[in-house]
Amino acid sequence: MLVFAIPLHPYAIAGFMTIQLTYNVYGHLGYEIYPAWVINSRMGKWVNTSTNHNMHHKYFRDNYGLYFRFWDAIMKTTNPDYQKTIEELVGKQKTVVEIQEHIS
Repeated sequence: MLVFAIPLHPYAIAGFMTIQLTYNVYGHLGYEIYPAWVINSRMGKWVNTSTNHNMHHKYFRDNYGLYFRFWDAIMKTTNPDYQKTIEELVGKQKTVVEIQEHIS
């Protein structure tokens, strides 16, 4: 109800609602659309994924973040199987060192 306390431009409200609705649909897809390079990036470690949110619905005791995962990290509510599950779904991006070791 921030709109009643602080005047907000209608386009700002519409933009936020569009982003919120889109991310909510993504969170409930039941399908992971982020590629491995996004999930394994610095930003990807903190952005919530559809996999993370679906594990919340499956187990009901983990993964409470909506847009970001940092609160789950701070409160230790990330499902212990999340990293393994996401790697199985999208694959683990190889690091430069792993690629160089494979080449030599």
